[in-house]
Amino acid sequence: MNLLHQLPKFQEFLEEYGDDLLGFVSLLKGHNYSFSHREISFLSCVKQPGSRVQDGTMQELSAEVALWHFLFRPKSLFIHISSEKKKTRLFINAISLLLEVLKHTKYGWIVEHIEIKKSHISVVGYDSWYILIKSAKDNVASFSGFYEDDLMVWIDEHHNASEAIIDISKSLMVGFTHRLVMA
Repeated sequence: MNLLHQLPKFQEFLEEYGDDLLGFVSLLKGHNYSFSHREISFLSCVKQPGSRVQDGTMQELSAEVALWHFLFRPKSLFIHISSEKKKTRLFINAISLLLEVLKHTKYGWIVEHIEIKKSHISVVGYDSWYILIKSAKDNVASFSGFYEDDLMVWIDEHHNASEAIIDISKSLMVGFTHRLVMA
């Protein structure tokens, strides 16, 4: 199997949706999905490099945003922090469902390049292109030390996260393209 970023059809996929988070979410939700003004504003902010967004009403978009960042930022890292361990499984299930939807589009071939594990989702053949799934109950030290070129941290139900996790997440935001969402 060829590496994903080397495939010409992957380049076509990047060109179509790489800068179009709304279009990508429409692809996943169905082109008849009607976005609220708040969702449009939120998604427009989140897609910007270096964004820092706080909106406690947008948790339901975490899987879509994670998948967009993951697929369109080669060799990137997306860290999803759930408030409880059982919610990490819900997040993985949401990603699995979105991949099933994607499988039934003209870009369904990309799904065969994605591997889902218990604590991460990765692109086959790469060591540093993945979604890391954590719980706010995990050891705080396990949240530090990530210095990927394109990093996004999503803290779900951030009001339930410890101050230490929020501080560590903020301290990871050292690159121009790094994004932080506290939903």
